Amino acid sequence: MGPVRSDTDDRVVPLDAGWMLAVLDPGAAETPADADARGDWIDALVPGTAEAALIAVGRLAPGAPSGLHDRDVWYRCMFTADGPATLRFGFDEGGDIVSMRPSALPTAPMRAKNASRAKS
Repeated sequence: MGPVRSDTDDRVVPLDAGWMLAVLDPGAAETPADADARGDWIDALVPGTAEAALIAVGRLAPGAPSGLHDRDVWYRCMFTADGPATLRFGFDEGGDIVSMRPSALPTAPMRAKNASRAKS
């Protein structure tokens, strides 16, 4: 990932590390807590695909059908902010989430997720 830029003096924290994903049966998780309890979480490169993550950990052979077309894929990334923070996502030209800019909410570990159906 290239350098993250800000058009303000706010500190920008890139979100390109620390991601995990879980592949679940459709509708098996309705909330992040459900996904936490039911998911078998693996490391995931972001930006990247669920298929690439499964290949990287040896759960899928390169070139084999992924079987993801009828599964739900959840992503999560845990991070902390120094002091109050607002989670603002920045997007690159391809529409990938590339950054978070803290500014004015209570701090706590935050989680980003994608519960949309994965495409194979």
